[in-house]
Amino acid sequence: VSVNTPLNEETYGMIDEYFLNNMKDDSYLINVSRGPIVKNQEIILNALKSGKLQGYGTDVWQVEPPSESDELIELLNNDQEICSKVIINPHTAYYSREALKEARTKACESCLRLIKGLKVNNRII
Repeated sequence: VSVNTPLNEETYGMIDEYFLNNMKDDSYLINVSRGPIVKNQEIILNALKSGKLQGYGTDVWQVEPPSESDELIELLNNDQEICSKVIINPHTAYYSREALKEARTKACESCLRLIKGLKVNNRII
């Protein structure tokens, strides 16, 4: 199951015990959304230990940066079995030559619109 959703009131904590219990045994969970989509890392850890999850991939964490007391982080450093079931990548999908060019172009266009007295397209009020 790949989770690709914005974080909002409906999705906050949606990956919880109920969610995981409704997945097939030996499933893989990939969260490339936002960390708080996961209720807490303990349920992920329990699902990995019990075999409910065969693997977990993420580029976000429930609390960032993870605390030193995060049991899943500790096990990733000390437990080869759990470590072999988890992939953590940096949350940098935007980081490409094309994405950087687009970000710079949009920033320049916004500045020009502001200078010309026009409405800025992506203004947050």
